[in-house]
Amino acid sequence: MRSSYKWRRPIFIFFLVIIIVWYFTHTYPPKITLSPKEEKHVKELLNKMETHCVGRYLIDLPASFTLLNGTEPLEENKWIADIGSPEYSHKIHIASKRMYYPAFEKLLKRREMELSEIRTNNPENMPFLKKIWPLPIGMKGVIFERNLDFSVNDMVRMLEGYIYNGSVAIKIEKKTMNDLAPRYKEYRERLGSETNNIPGDIEKFNDLLSRIQGREGNEIPRMTGSCMANIFLMPDKKGMEQEDISFVFSSEKIPGVNFVINTDNFTQEKSGLLDRTGEIRQVLSETDAEIFRKGRRKINGIKAEEMLVTGSEPDSDYPVYIFNLFMNETHGSNQTPYLNVALTNEGNSVIPFTGYNQNELIDIWNAITQTIRIRPVAI
Repeated sequence: MRSSYKWRRPIFIFFLVIIIVWYFTHTYPPKITLSPKEEKHVKELLNKMETHCVGRYLIDLPASFTLLNGTEPLEENKWIADIGSPEYSHKIHIASKRMYYPAFEKLLKRREMELSEIRTNNPENMPFLKKIWPLPIGMKGVIFERNLDFSVNDMVRMLEGYIYNGSVAIKIEKKTMNDLAPRYKEYRERLGSETNNIPGDIEKFNDLLSRIQGREGNEIPRMTGSCMANIFLMPDKKGMEQEDISFVFSSEKIPGVNFVINTDNFTQEKSGLLDRTGEIRQVLSETDAEIFRKGRRKINGIKAEEMLVTGSEPDSDYPVYIFNLFMNETHGSNQTPYLNVALTNEGNSVIPFTGYNQNELIDIWNAITQTIRIRPVAI
C-alpha cells in the first residue's frame, strides 16, 4: 500500500503542475506584459477614471474622455437615440444639447420663422407650418406640426417637438399622417379608410417629453430608466418602448481614437459574435485585416464576447484597430440590455493615430471594459 502511495503522489503533482500551467497560459483574456515605459504610459491615461451612465449600464473611462454626440447644434439632427414601439407608426428621433434658456427661446422663435417662410412646390400644400401645439402646463417648449418636405404632399407630415429641462434643450421628431383633406378623397377610397395620426402622436409626444429629464454628463440617476447624452429617460408604463441609444467618446490624449457605445433593449440576434467568426474572417480577408484576439469573458457577472481586429487603410502608414465587445446580443430586453462597446480609429485618417502601440491599447481596452456593470436600480 505504501509503495502504491509513493507512485500516486508524484503523478498527482505532475498533473497538478500541468493544470496550473494550462490555466495560466489559456486564461482569457490573456495577460499583457508591458515594459516599464509602456506601463507608465498606460497608467498616465488610466490614473483618473470617471463613471458614465450609458443606457442601463455604467462604464468607467479615463477623465480625459469627453462625450462627442449631444454637443452638436440641434439643427443638424445628430440623433442620440431612436424610440420605437408597436404603437408607433414611425420611430421617434431624439437630439439634445446643453444651453441657456434664453438661447432656447431664441431657437424656437427662429425655427418658427423659418418654417413659416417655407413655400411648397404645390400651392395646395400650403401653409408649410400647419399648427403650433403647446406643451402641457409646467413644460417649457412647443411642438411644430409641419409638412415633411416642400415637395411632398401634405398628407405626410412631421412633428418636431422641443422641450427645455435641466439646462438641456431636447428635440424630438416623428413622421406622421393626415389624409383628411377633401383633395385626398380618392386616395382614401382606394385605401378603404382614412388616417389622421396627429392627435395620437401628439399624445405620445407629450408622454415621452414628460419622462425626459436633463442631466449633467457625469450624473448617475437613481431610478429605473436609461441614460442618453445629456438626458435621462424614464420607462413607459407599458414597458413596450424600444430604445436604441448611442454614445461617442474621444480623448485628446489618444487623438484619432473613439470609444463608441451602442445599447438597446430589443436586439436578439440568432447567433453571437463568435458564432460569426468565419463570416467575419472572410470579410476581413478582403480588406487586409485580421482577428488577433477573440474569446468569451465574464464581466461583473455578465457574459460577454469580444473580437479584436487590426488592419490597414489605403494610402496610410498607420495601423487600424477595431475592438468590439458584445453583451446580451442574442437576448436583449429591459432586464438584459444589449450592449456593444467598440474602440476604433477607423476612418480617422485626418487625425493619424500615433499615441499608443498595440499592447498598450489592449491593456487600456482590458481595464475599461472590465468596469462595465448594470447601473443599480436601472432595471
